[in-house]
Amino acid sequence: PKGFFPEAWSLCVEEWFYLIIPVIIIISIKVLKLKVKNAVLYAALSVLVGVTLFRYFRYTSLDGGDINVWNLGYRKQVVTRLDSLMYGVFGAYVQFYFKEIWLEHKKILLWVGLVLIVSSKMSLHSGLFPGYGLYNCVFSFSVTSLGTLLLLPFLSDFKSGCGIVYQSVTYISLISYSMYLVNLSLIQKWVISNINWGFADGVPFLTTFLQYGFYWVSVIVLSILLYKYFEIPVMKLRDSKYVKKLLPIKSR
Repeated sequence: PKGFFPEAWSLCVEEWFYLIIPVIIIISIKVLKLKVKNAVLYAALSVLVGVTLFRYFRYTSLDGGDINVWNLGYRKQVVTRLDSLMYGVFGAYVQFYFKEIWLEHKKILLWVGLVLIVSSKMSLHSGLFPGYGLYNCVFSFSVTSLGTLLLLPFLSDFKSGCGIVYQSVTYISLISYSMYLVNLSLIQKWVISNINWGFADGVPFLTTFLQYGFYWVSVIVLSILLYKYFEIPVMKLRDSKYVKKLLPIKSR
């Protein structure tokens, strides 16, 4: 989507992933007679390798590249980003079947993951990898996803704490989906861009500072309201006895 709610491109990737991957796994189990453990592993590896190869094929097929080609031809395409979610599936596979290995080196993996994420995000501006070349079009997405995967062993075992930092991280996690919904189209494009910031033009960086501060305060406040008065009531309705009678789905 280019106009209304353009950030929804990531939802397209997510929903197609939920539709395609279960079908692949079911066919592997029912038709190819694979065990569930093997079916999940083979599906994960196939998607990780296959999507990376597809990005490489697209890179060799397109003439030149700039930010628009990279953004629309690689970053926001369903077929070029399915592997991003599959790294999470692979992590769940390791956590489920090899839990000791999953947690054994969680602190080291946390730091390696952070380094991979930061280095990948800086690659476009560092000059290490030129422009929108092979690395940024083909491998940068894999590096970012792998870095995120390496954070999960530590974060999945981080279940208790105290103090303002822990409470803040926990609450931000709860309202994170609401923040995703409101931060770009609503706050950045419809609110901040329509406010007259001319009063701050005489002071260097004041406009940027005010806009940035207003952005975060607005996003957090609006996300809290959306979470409290919409998301929580909807989840309570979903879990209510009335809805469960209408949709008799067995819990796992």
